[in-house]
Amino acid sequence: MVVAGARLAQLPSEQSGKDRVVLDALFLGTLVVEDNCVLLDDARVPGVDRRLAVWPSTFATRARSGVTEVLNEQAQVVTRTGEPFAMSGGAETNSAASAWFKTIANGAACQVSATEPDPWVVGDIAPLSEQRTGRWAAELDSIRRTGSIG
Repeated sequence: MVVAGARLAQLPSEQSGKDRVVLDALFLGTLVVEDNCVLLDDARVPGVDRRLAVWPSTFATRARSGVTEVLNEQAQVVTRTGEPFAMSGGAETNSAASAWFKTIANGAACQVSATEPDPWVVGDIAPLSEQRTGRWAAELDSIRRTGSIG
């Protein structure tokens, strides 16, 4: 789903109506937009390990003052370009599933090659306003200050 607006970044998402089963690993990093596609930039290796994310079908993007925001089903901002954030989920390492998610991305106009890192399937993600004071606030502040963890 994409919120109305001018040339929004594409947000690959799962098919709606399916039960969601996701991993519970932690992602800390930032959101980047390259070639009009939303990608994740891992704070452990910033600028190196950018990967596709497959979002819940109820999420959307919005462009505001040159910044791309990702909204949850309640239209709350869960992340925006350049702002560190935390979420659960995990890399899809099963080769057939990984290829399927990359096909979804290409269908959303994101050009993803078969050699790129395995896609991250988004799990739980709190609104950005809650993340700033939540469990990972110190790590997110470190990313904000230095661009990486630690």
